[in-house]
Amino acid sequence: MKLNRWLKFPPFSLLRRFHTIEKCPSDHEYAKELLSPNWEAVESHYGTSVPQIWKDFYLDPKKILQMDFELAVKTSEIPEGIHVQFFTPISELAVDGFFEGLEQYIDFASDGGGGRYVIDIREVDPKVYMHCYDIGRFRFTGFTLSQFLTTRYLKALPFDEFDG
Repeated sequence: MKLNRWLKFPPFSLLRRFHTIEKCPSDHEYAKELLSPNWEAVESHYGTSVPQIWKDFYLDPKKILQMDFELAVKTSEIPEGIHVQFFTPISELAVDGFFEGLEQYIDFASDGGGGRYVIDIREVDPKVYMHCYDIGRFRFTGFTLSQFLTTRYLKALPFDEFDG
C-alpha cells in the first residue's frame, strides 16, 4: 500500500494537512507584489497608521505567500469555515474602488469564490469580516486581525475528500 493512501486516514490526514500548505513561488510576479506592500498609500487614504501585526505579517514570506488553506478552528461565526485562497497585495488598488457604503474597509485576503476578508484599520485590533460581494453578504468571522493572522492554518482538502 502506498504511503499516500495511509495519509488519508486519521490521524495521518490531520498531520498531512499541517505540513503541506501551498506557497506562491517567491519569484512569481504576484509574490513580488505581496512582499512589497505600499503602507503609505493605505495610511494616507485612511488617515491612520496600519496595525503593526499586519505589517509584520506581510514582511514574512513564510506567512504571506501561503495559499489555499483553512483556519484550524473548531467553530467560527461562519458555519462553512474560514478558507483563504490567497492574501491580497497592498497597493493603491487595495484602497481604491471598494464598495459603496463600505469605504472604511480594506481587504487583505480572498476565499477564491466571491468572498473577501476585510478590516477597518482605524480599529486597534480590527474585527475581520467576510464580504461576499457576489451576493452582498457581510458577516463577522468571529476573529480579530491578530487572531486571524496567528491561528494555525490547515491545508484545504480537495473537494472529493470533504465527505471522508
